[in-house]
Amino acid sequence: MDRRDLASCLFLIAVAVFVSVQAIHLQVGSFFAPGPGFVLFLSSLALGVLSILFIITHSLKKGSKAKIGDLWRGLNWKSVVLAVIASFCIL
Repeated sequence: MDRRDLASCLFLIAVAVFVSVQAIHLQVGSFFAPGPGFVLFLSSLALGVLSILFIITHSLKKGSKAKIGDLWRGLNWKSVVLAVIASFCIL
């Protein structure tokens, strides 16, 4: 697992913990009588679980580590440039 992946997952876990604590302060309520922090709590729970699963699956996977240069190899730059130009034309 790349250090950047691990750092981003740990950051997202910290965000999930922070949001879940704040949601608890807002009163989560129950499934049938949700409080104002119900959706925040469920979404932070999902974010934390997915981050932990990402760490577990990628730490168990054995294979070659991809380099940053491999991400750009085979990219169709014409499509990228056209998408950026189209985005600025909409504004």
